[in-house]
Amino acid sequence: MKTKLPHIDADLIRAALTLISVNDDPRMLTKVVHINNLYIEATNGHALIRMKHNVEFDQDVAVQFVYSVPDEAEFLDINIHDDGSHTVTYYRQDRDEEFRPFEKSELVLMQERYPDLTPLLTKSFKEEKTPLLASHYLALPYLMFGRGSIDILPSEDDRSVLFAMDALTSEIYGEPILIAMAMEKDIHKLSQSLRDQIMGID
Repeated sequence: MKTKLPHIDADLIRAALTLISVNDDPRMLTKVVHINNLYIEATNGHALIRMKHNVEFDQDVAVQFVYSVPDEAEFLDINIHDDGSHTVTYYRQDRDEEFRPFEKSELVLMQERYPDLTPLLTKSFKEEKTPLLASHYLALPYLMFGRGSIDILPSEDDRSVLFAMDALTSEIYGEPILIAMAMEKDIHKLSQSLRDQIMGID
């Protein structure tokens, strides 16, 4: 069993915020990061991520990060105050190998209960031809986790895909489950039709 970390790994939050930033959806659900005793979760409406954080965390909150995570932040804590407000405290490692707080910023709490993503995250995926995907979602694994290798597995109904990460990425980012919605099968025909209209081709 892994030793529990003292604080949440800031890279996990960065990965979740990267996914959120890829799609401009006005709903609060698509702007928050959900953190409970086991996982960090986020969705932008078309893709979703779940990562294990391996931290002693007894809260269940969905919060919007008002400001980006500082570059030098290595870990963070989510704080609940007596007035009901939430803040995040960032930590960096000093020379004595202790992590010290250096910045605090506000968070916005989502008042509604965060939905259970488990049914979407536990779908069956198969090793077959991948359905059509929006190109910016193909970049998500690199944008969220950096260099590595992935396998793209379509769901049984071909309506979504699972990005299966390599072993090292999986270890560093808490066994991430990254899923993206597939596009409609006739999207290339629609694109061809639009191109013909623009070019004046009958």
